[in-house]
Amino acid sequence: MQNKASRQVDGGWFNKRVELAESLVRAYTSIGIDKMALSSGVGSGKSEFCRDFLIPAMEMKAYKIPFVDFEIEPNDPAMVFAQATLRATGPSTVSALRSLLCMKSGPPNSVSAAKEAINELLVLSKSQPLMVILKEPQLLTQTQHSTFTAMLRSFLHNQAMRSPHPIQALFIGSDGLMMEQLFNRYEEPFYRFTHVESLESRAKCC
Repeated sequence: MQNKASRQVDGGWFNKRVELAESLVRAYTSIGIDKMALSSGVGSGKSEFCRDFLIPAMEMKAYKIPFVDFEIEPNDPAMVFAQATLRATGPSTVSALRSLLCMKSGPPNSVSAAKEAINELLVLSKSQPLMVILKEPQLLTQTQHSTFTAMLRSFLHNQAMRSPHPIQALFIGSDGLMMEQLFNRYEEPFYRFTHVESLESRAKCC
């Protein structure tokens, strides 16, 4: 349950979770937005919003949605991505990805697992719409994650060219300043990928 302090941090958007989820569903399914970035403070309920409101609403539109929370293991984002894909795709996931996930984690196996995860998402996207939620993406700016980050950027960037089911993405994080830098600084991997909007300002439009 959200406490009073965290409700104050969220600026009121938490009380409009249903309307906010509906707004995002429209943006992705009707307007055709392929990428979006949203921010709100630590402890404001972003994970709960995604799991309990946004994902079920998107699933009603027949979407598969890997929910990738990089905060789970900041030192191995590639493996976090692969594991989230496995959870979202279930039995259809290729055996190669399952095998890689059973190996000891670490940069070589993690990047290979992430590559297999991307391949699986591409296959799955031929038959149904997909959206990848990337939570705390600012953690990807660390140099040691550059191989995986470049792979992820290329994968998501090329989706705009695909039809009929481009894989869409939602970046959602706690540090608005770092997220702004992620998309606005030339040297960052997701430069000009999208722009950052606060969940509070988004909720005011609902």
